[in-house]
Amino acid sequence: MSGGGRIVLGLTPAEEEAIEEALWSGGLRVLASAADAGELLELVASSRPELVLVSAELPGLDAALLARLRSLGPRLAGLALDERAEALLGRLELDRVLRPPIEAARLLELLGAPGAESEPAAAPSAQVPRRAPAERPGNVVAVLGSKGSPGSSELAASFAALVARAHDVLLGELDGDGGGLALRLGVDPRQGSLLAPARALAGGAADARELLPRWVVGGVRGWPAVIVGPPDPGRDLVEIALPELAERLIGLLTASFPLVVLDVGHRLSGGAGDLAAALHREAALGADVVLLALGARPDQLHAGLAQLDLLLGELGLPPEALRVAVNGQAGARSPREADAAGAITDELAARGLTVDAWIPFDERGLRAALRRGAPLATAAPRGPYARALGGLVSAILLPNLPRTAARKRRLRPAAVAGAAAATAGSEEVVLPWRR
Repeated sequence: MSGGGRIVLGLTPAEEEAIEEALWSGGLRVLASAADAGELLELVASSRPELVLVSAELPGLDAALLARLRSLGPRLAGLALDERAEALLGRLELDRVLRPPIEAARLLELLGAPGAESEPAAAPSAQVPRRAPAERPGNVVAVLGSKGSPGSSELAASFAALVARAHDVLLGELDGDGGGLALRLGVDPRQGSLLAPARALAGGAADARELLPRWVVGGVRGWPAVIVGPPDPGRDLVEIALPELAERLIGLLTASFPLVVLDVGHRLSGGAGDLAAALHREAALGADVVLLALGARPDQLHAGLAQLDLLLGELGLPPEALRVAVNGQAGARSPREADAAGAITDELAARGLTVDAWIPFDERGLRAALRRGAPLATAAPRGPYARALGGLVSAILLPNLPRTAARKRRLRPAAVAGAAAATAGSEEVVLPWRR
């Protein structure tokens, strides 16, 4: 049989027999049957079905498995032969729990196109990207680098710290491979991290927004408000990296902060079931502005351009939502003077882009940041790093030219009440909107 609704089974022999007539009638195509949770995950990842039908008796069936399966795209349904199995499946997040007798039309209805021939489900990389919802109250800047490129996390932290001088901003750590914000801030992520609001949203908590301040830290030593990543990404991502939940989580953050800066992990593509890569893609696709950090060394430039092509091509990021910053590094104080500077400019020009900021290496500022435990731009506010980054902040947030460049998207976060008074007399970067 070819075509038809594609199904993978995780049922007992008795359950398969109970719905055998429906499974093998016209319009459906059973791809494979799994004996346990591990085998089921492998089959779904390799065959990309439209529907997965599971049993309460499937060894290893739990919420974590269903989260991994759902991240691969299929609908999930349970089959129960008795009330006990129905009650067990009812506790899990399934799209439907079915009881025999079942007709093929009912299974086709679950696929969303009754009676229609279906093509194999597309891999996540081929799906049309979802942009940030128009009704979202705040803005999101996603900062990411590429493999081997330096300083994207520092860029995110310093960017948010500079903006916090005049605006209400939240720095969020959305690195599915694990970041270091908790260590830099000296906080315990088990006391509050992105995992907590994700669980609140998944549990349907009506007061998730009111609870958010409990999980936010920062506000000292030059840090903005911060929410750190989960304490154990390898274990906790199954509760965060679901497409619908990740989008709702970002919406919760922007409902409380007019600007959210996300420190996003660099991996945007991975194998089936790679929850970290899926989470990073969700952040990039849901952001109003994506700030990509490039390195100037040849190997870093190669990786950075590959990342750029993935963002513009596979993920369909509109060029007007993209900013490119080139980070300097030890031995080359200004990246504009590096040997690869000309190649960077040429490669970006071939893609219709330009460098939005050349961020110099600031060795003195870096030492001050390490000594004070602060973002580099606030530890050395008059250094070359802070000055260059301040110009990028002003270019992204507020227009300071008679006409806004056609390619650029500008954001206007709400000002913090009394922000100027709170920072009066302190040493800081003079940003264009505060002159």
